[in-house]
Amino acid sequence: MAVIALERELERKPSGPTQPNEPLTVSSPGTSWHEVAWILGPFTLSYVLLLMPRGAFDLIQDRYMVGLVPSILVVLLKLYQERIGPRLPAVSVAMLVLFAAYSVAGTHDFYAESRAQVRAIQMVENSGVPRKSIQAGFPSDGWIQIENGGHINESRIKNPGRRL
Repeated sequence: MAVIALERELERKPSGPTQPNEPLTVSSPGTSWHEVAWILGPFTLSYVLLLMPRGAFDLIQDRYMVGLVPSILVVLLKLYQERIGPRLPAVSVAMLVLFAAYSVAGTHDFYAESRAQVRAIQMVENSGVPRKSIQAGFPSDGWIQIENGGHINESRIKNPGRRL
């Protein structure tokens, strides 16, 4: 899809002026709604279709909606471009930079916390405590349960099998 969109964009742009002093122009400004639908539609539709079975039987957590944020932002920017103006206000760009910096800082802190947790688990194990006696959160404890028992207990499963 991206190749088709790039091809259409290149078709729109002329190779150069036909007269020596003629300015370079583009035949149509911006991207059409049809092109936006072709670029974002397949991903958005497949993503929503893949979420539907989970949503039918269980609660969909907000983190699963993060995948739709880029599509929603592109649609909102296209609406803004058509109805208000081609350029975003400086406050919008400043907020984008602020949120990006906050996200990078949060990601850094998350990984630093994960490294500290691994070091703490290693220190406790080195002091003689068996790994299965250390409670360190679902990802770590789940992995230990799979290694020791071969499966993770699920309350909705009446009799878990011996194999995965």
